[in-house]
Amino acid sequence: MGFKRVFNCVDLQTLLDLGASPNYKDKHGLTALYHAVTKDSQAGPQCVQMLLFNRSDIGVIDDSWNTELHQVSKSHKSLLFCCTI
Repeated sequence: MGFKRVFNCVDLQTLLDLGASPNYKDKHGLTALYHAVTKDSQAGPQCVQMLLFNRSDIGVIDDSWNTELHQVSKSHKSLLFCCTI
């Protein structure tokens, strides 16, 4: 089970507590933080804060040259995450 599918904060914290890196990348080179802020994600601001607290890298670039901050600005979550990132 990868980070992309987890986005329940309890499960995410368990994975991090067991030593999972918040910087693992999927087959597209994207991290859990990137997936957490996309418009289709079910992750809330608490999951994003948890990933940032655990030193998730910021600035991962997708195939369209977008970063996490680009995704936040495009999504309906921008107001929720504006003070988190």
